[in-house]
Amino acid sequence: MLRSVRGLVVLSLCLSAGYASAQETSELGLSDAQSAALTRDASEIYEMADAEGLGYETLVGLLSSDETGSMDVTLRKGRSYAILGVCDDSCSDIDISVSDPGGGIVEEDLPNDDAPAVNEFPEADGVYTIQVFMAACESNPCALAVVIAQPRE
Repeated sequence: MLRSVRGLVVLSLCLSAGYASAQETSELGLSDAQSAALTRDASEIYEMADAEGLGYETLVGLLSSDETGSMDVTLRKGRSYAILGVCDDSCSDIDISVSDPGGGIVEEDLPNDDAPAVNEFPEADGVYTIQVFMAACESNPCALAVVIAQPRE
């Protein structure tokens, strides 16, 4: 199941488990090489999450240099969330920020790297916005995946 979310797509099936079909990734516009790179890099995150007993959701998208994609997610007070990103082999820098329901940035990862990570501990229940900025993409557009991990209920 896929749904567009302002520049990102929610892929409800895990890339690492190979459940994303060739048709699904081609519908997103990902090349085989991009899909393989995301699968390779996201699988490390999935393995860590599984080892820690965490559940996760994966967001997949394509962005060119200097473009931003965003999505709204509901986060709950008292829970911890790890928000991690990976991108294909043409990408050398992506950034992630999380804004609270009022629009204020509460967490961000801006260093020059291709694997941003933020931890969020919401002070209130609400709809938070995750923004992903493609700072450097050698061959536009670049594919990216954002994994939102949290303790299972």
